[in-house]
Formats: sequence, structure tokens, C-alpha cells
Amino acid sequence: MIWPVNFRNLVVTGFVILLTIQGFTQQFSYTLQFKDAAGIKDSLVLGYGTGATDTIDPGFGEGNIIQQAYSNTMDVRFSNVYMKQIGWYGTAQENPFNTKTQFVPDFCGTDSASYYFPVIEIDIVHAQYPVTARWIKSLFNNSCRNGSVFTSVHPGGWWDTGGFRAILKDQDSVVFNHNVYHYMNGSDTVYVFWAAFGDSTILQQEGLVKPISCPYFSVYPVPAGNTISFNLPPEFSSPVKVEIYNITGQKVLETREYRNVNISGLTGGIYLLRITNQQGKQGLARFIRE
Repeated sequence: MIWPVNFRNLVVTGFVILLTIQGFTQQFSYTLQFKDAAGIKDSLVLGYGTGATDTIDPGFGEGNIIQQAYSNTMDVRFSNVYMKQIGWYGTAQENPFNTKTQFVPDFCGTDSASYYFPVIEIDIVHAQYPVTARWIKSLFNNSCRNGSVFTSVHPGGWWDTGGFRAILKDQDSVVFNHNVYHYMNGSDTVYVFWAAFGDSTILQQEGLVKPISCPYFSVYPVPAGNTISFNLPPEFSSPVKVEIYNITGQKVLETREYRNVNISGLTGGIYLLRITNQQGKQGLARFIRE
């Protein structure tokens, strides 16, 4: 694609740095640029670092602009509002925010990386579709980031159910239309997309990470109600531990029960379930709670 001169002349930031200020260490950041069919442009700065959280971190230059009215032309923001509105675990207790800069925890090399990868909500309002998003793909040719995506389907779910999934290391732009995921903010319809950092394991069609060494089993009923049971292979006939994680990697339930497990305390959404047998071998499943 040939960009108009005035768009190509925008300052592009994308770099790997180790900059520590008052306990906050920025490891990586890049600019995600947007342009709609009317030629309106906007951009967001996304990164990760030590000391960052999934909310507002002033130490990384983030500020909550949720009280700032949307522009009457395309306005793109990081947010947690959609996830709060659907009652997603982990955001329900957070203060609502919008920001143009978002740093998330540094996931690379941590023990939790197999079950946690940072997912960032991106809200777009007043755009004239289609919209083009653009980035520098060479920045993602890295073992910590080669599974990073910009997508219209939540990275905790299924990427084979429609929408788009742009793998940031393989392409430098994507053209997309308004999404099925949206919410109303007053009179504005806010369309919701997502970005995620991760290595190549998150690109599996299962969505949530499935380590290669772990067998996968099924959960029923589908979708899940107040209880779930499992179809287990013989080596897991007497599990010693059942753990359930939400899509941000937080453990939300642990039990030794594997028949009619009570999940009535879980909010609606997508979950990863891990079972450990008496020999320490682990198996995984994924399910949706209604």
C-alpha cells in the first residue's frame, strides 16, 4: 500500500529500550497507527515493562482521559470499558479508563507465560470504515513477541470464528470494518478490538495457550452453566488438582473435584482449565461460562 505523503511523514516510534524511572522499566513500545476512509488519522502507543499493570500507570506516562469527550472524527483509545460492561472477571473491580498510551506487564520469560499473555482492549468511535491499522513488523521478529496480534476477536477465544487476526510479525497493516463487539457510550457506538503481546504459542486456533506437551480434553456441557464435568483420558482418571484460570491468567478456582465441578461463582466468559494427575502430568481444556 502507498500511503499519502502526509501520513508517511508522521513520526513513527517502535523500539526496544531498557529505561528505568522510579521503579518502572520500559522494555518495549511501538506505535499502532490508524487511518479511516475519510483520511482521518489517530495513533496509540503500546508497550510492556517491569512495574506496569493492566490499568493506568503514571510512571509510564499513562493518563486516564475517560472524561474527555470523543472527537467528532475518528477517535481511538485503549480502554477497559467493554470488558467491565460484560462483567469480565478482573475488570469488574477496576476503575474505568481510556488512555492513548498503555504499558502492560512484562510477560516474557516468566513462569506464568504459558497461561498469561497481556490482552489490551482498543475502542474506536466515529470512524468512517474501512479503517487501516499500520505498524512496523520487524519489531516483532523476536521470540517474546512473534505471536503478537491485532485482532477483532478476543485473543482468549477462537480465531476461526470470523473477523480478522493480523499477526504483527508477518504483515505491516490490516484493513478492517466495524466489529460485532461494541457498546453504547451515550449516543456513541464504540467498536471494540484487541491487541495482545505473546510468543508464537498464542497463535494456535485454541486461542488460549496450550503447551505442546499437554494433552487436551473436553468439558461439558457446552456452553457451561453452574457445573462442568470432563471427558478425561485414562491417565487422568483420578486427578489430584483441578485449576481454572481466566483469560488474564488469574487462578479463579482450585478443587480436587472433577465431576460436576461447581462454577456458579464464575462470571460469564472464556476460561482455561488445568488438571494435574498423581504423577504430576498436566492436561488442559477450555470452556465458556454462560
